[in-house]
Amino acid sequence: MTDNKKQEKNTAPAKTGKELLRAKIINEKTSFNVNEAYKALRTNIIFSLSKEDKCKRVMVSSSLASEGKSTTCANIAITFAQMGAKVCLIDCDLRRPNIGRLLSLETAPGVSNYLIDANTKEEIVHKNVRENLDVICSGDIPPNPAELIGSEAMDKLLDELSEEYEYIFIDSPPICVVTDPSVLASKSSGVVIVALQNSTEKDVIKTAVEQVEFVGAKLLGFVLNGVEYTSTGRYKYRYGYRYYHGLRGKHYERSYYYNSAYSKDKKPTANK
Repeated sequence: MTDNKKQEKNTAPAKTGKELLRAKIINEKTSFNVNEAYKALRTNIIFSLSKEDKCKRVMVSSSLASEGKSTTCANIAITFAQMGAKVCLIDCDLRRPNIGRLLSLETAPGVSNYLIDANTKEEIVHKNVRENLDVICSGDIPPNPAELIGSEAMDKLLDELSEEYEYIFIDSPPICVVTDPSVLASKSSGVVIVALQNSTEKDVIKTAVEQVEFVGAKLLGFVLNGVEYTSTGRYKYRYGYRYYHGLRGKHYERSYYYNSAYSKDKKPTANK
């Protein structure tokens, strides 16, 4: 590398917080590997859901905070919209909302404003954020999020949206931290749990699974977040997504959808 190129590289402006957030959302510049991983996840979710439901409601959660659930939920919704399905993405994390920031949208009015009858459904929907994708942000942060999520108004909102959309993706708070996700899980067609490679403990995931099962919700599977792809087709730990489903006793029974980004001769192991 020449001195001029080194200087250009060193003087490149650092990305702002908003730019870093936007970089997490899939777009025309997203790498082939990440796009294919989300398409693989989309395929798994489609085949895991009941075909009898007119509208499929999928809740995306994690065991604890900062495991990438909001980014994963937004990107799943975008991937479904890309195949032509009419999709609505809802930020139901009324405590630490992220969807508005990730998609550069005004967070209020949103879900909480509708639930206290301050705004109508039409007033809280961001139309055509991406082609075939509408988004409802969290709204103003309320003092009683669990009560609002469990209210009849929340049931009414989901029922009305179910008449308009083929898929509804719900970003919820971490399921092992607060009660809101358990309530949302009971209103959903299925639940996807996000785990972070080399971070999420197996016992915590087990607790999350027990919460889903306790309310009688269907566990669709797990997304292992934090897998970095290499040019050799193997993976390092950083970026990327891998889909898991099934839990048997103390060990995970893993099902994989492989693409060219994954090594076909070595499977990862879950954290112990």
